[in-house]
Amino acid sequence: MVDRQLEEVEWWSVHKLGSGQHLFDTYVPLVSFSISRETMTTRYAGLEVPPDDVNDVRLKEPHVVAVLSYASGDRVIREALLICEDPQRASLLRSYSDSTRTLIDIDGTNQQRRSLKLSISQNYPSPPGTIEILVPIIGDDLDLAHAQLPPRLHLAAWKR
Repeated sequence: MVDRQLEEVEWWSVHKLGSGQHLFDTYVPLVSFSISRETMTTRYAGLEVPPDDVNDVRLKEPHVVAVLSYASGDRVIREALLICEDPQRASLLRSYSDSTRTLIDIDGTNQQRRSLKLSISQNYPSPPGTIEILVPIIGDDLDLAHAQLPPRLHLAAWKR
């Protein structure tokens, strides 16, 4: 992991250890956990919030909020595109100065599956208006079909 932080933006690039191949970028601290209690099977998750000057024109679409990445140590297993039906709200959720994002791993219990929880809050002087997104992990993949999102937000499988 390479810390690429700028003065006002947290930013890390995650690379494959053996070859140095770029896997994904994250604008929240990298989440690391094991998907197995019996053996150490480490997985990583991050959230890329595309900057205005992103090279991929698909990420410049006004409804795009972020890309959620789920990876092993040697490959990206799944990427999911977070979009908002309202382009003005998408812009606010995507803003580095107006919003704060956190991503955490929620270890599953008997009643609840392991999940990734993404929270996005508005910064002062706006009221927080925090939104939360829960993405279950089934086996060794994100279960996008059972993700819990606020109205007008959607997650879809995505490939670079």
